[in-house]
Amino acid sequence: PGWRLDVLAADEPDIARIRAVASVGFRLGGTAVGEGGAAHRDREETEPAAVDQTRAELADGRRVMCVVRSASDGPIAVGSHRPREGVTEIVGVAVLPEFRRRGLAAALTQLLVDDALGRGIDVVVLTAQSDAVARIYERIGFRRIGTAGVAEA
Repeated sequence: PGWRLDVLAADEPDIARIRAVASVGFRLGGTAVGEGGAAHRDREETEPAAVDQTRAELADGRRVMCVVRSASDGPIAVGSHRPREGVTEIVGVAVLPEFRRRGLAAALTQLLVDDALGRGIDVVVLTAQSDAVARIYERIGFRRIGTAGVAEA
């Protein structure tokens, strides 16, 4: 109650604050509830060039972006998918820490999947940053098929 999920258009007036949700959500990563709400989002600076790039990607279909908005706090969760030739990757799913553990990441991810399937996408992939995040995705039907690693010099 009090939340709305939207697929964004390129002319979305609130893209800077929506991008700020992702910045705060990833900087204060994990799945635990904590400090990091609307006030943190609103202090986050977003470069105008990044807003312009997001608008261009939304306009030409390189990105589909979805947001969860709170009636009282505005954008509180965000995620995207990037369709290419029948495949898409879900990226950048983030929830402000104050609003975590309410099913918002799962609902947002499901909206992204539904949007992708509605566009005729055959394969939807994503990468989870931790086992806790992977469990969220598994609850909505994703299967683990591999583990990625990072090599450092």
